[in-house]
Amino acid sequence: MTSDRKNVGYRLLAFVVVLTLGCATAYTPRPSHRISFTESGGAFKLTRDSQSFGIWDVDRAVASNPQAESEARTYVHRTIPGLILDLAGVGLVVGGVELADWSASNTRRDVGASMVVGGVVSVAAALALLLTGLPHFYDAVNIYNDGLPPETNH
Repeated sequence: MTSDRKNVGYRLLAFVVVLTLGCATAYTPRPSHRISFTESGGAFKLTRDSQSFGIWDVDRAVASNPQAESEARTYVHRTIPGLILDLAGVGLVVGGVELADWSASNTRRDVGASMVVGGVVSVAAALALLLTGLPHFYDAVNIYNDGLPPETNH
């Protein structure tokens, strides 16, 4: 990979990171037994009974509803391995491209190409885990909210 192509890649990465920072809001929903989605300081939060929970604490947010807790566990059990596979896959792709690109050895190029293929497979598996895990997050929240008695929906 040439120096100019690397610089363009770094600039593109910096641009994407800046775009994903987003804008923050200070709005907090009124206290309720229902779970609400909020955003605080660039982080997605769940709010219930004036208490905030991070997205990894969805099991605590839906505590006391066994079906919602089960959905929350499924979300966590699919999302964490998905993120790990994604990071490993990206690392394999980047390492494989670098190894294949800079090497004059056919063996190293073959190893680099194998790393790229393994990385692509890893990213595909990660995508499958992440995409099948996320609906369980929303299911956990919705099941919890639907399980509340009508008089507590205020």
